[in-house]
Amino acid sequence: MKKKKYPNCDHAFLQAKESKTEKKGIAIKQTAYHEAGHAVMAYILHLRLKEVSIIPTDDYLGVCIGGKRGNIDPEWDSSHKTRVELERRAMQALAGNVAEHLLTGKRHRAGSYSDYHNVVNLLSCLAGDDEITYYADWLWHRTKATMGIDYWWLAVENVAEELLKNKHLKNKCVREIIRRAIDEDYRRKTGTKALQSFTGKTA
Repeated sequence: MKKKKYPNCDHAFLQAKESKTEKKGIAIKQTAYHEAGHAVMAYILHLRLKEVSIIPTDDYLGVCIGGKRGNIDPEWDSSHKTRVELERRAMQALAGNVAEHLLTGKRHRAGSYSDYHNVVNLLSCLAGDDEITYYADWLWHRTKATMGIDYWWLAVENVAEELLKNKHLKNKCVREIIRRAIDEDYRRKTGTKALQSFTGKTA
């Protein structure tokens, strides 16, 4: 057999291929957590959710599609109720980035451009240009504090895991996964049976 001129080429190629595959796997996992964060925050804030997916499109690596929401017009209605509604929608938009941060310890702004654009549009009705960045950052930390609660983070993990398996989840399935996570966290901490309020009967 003729000796190869570059004996390490095959090894280097395999390493590069493995590295690329590993990076792709990490990106898919982060996408799953990102979309799971949106979905769980929608549940927490009582915002309608239709479905969530990590099936890539031409524009996005994943999507979280909300259900029909009532129209609000901050220019004509500047009530406290309107402010709260806009903040809720902004927090749900920020939740994907927060979930990625809680997973990796880093703030991945690159994959959240459209989310931040949405947040700026929502908050522009409530604050001036020089205040929006601080307003959004406050809501980001508020979202992080909420999602960091044990049972909500367990819900994010479980929804993300199911997304990695099935790629696409409907609202009913997401709600069931979240309720089971709350139940699991409760039983883990108390050593008791299933929560009757969620299951309708004890285990």
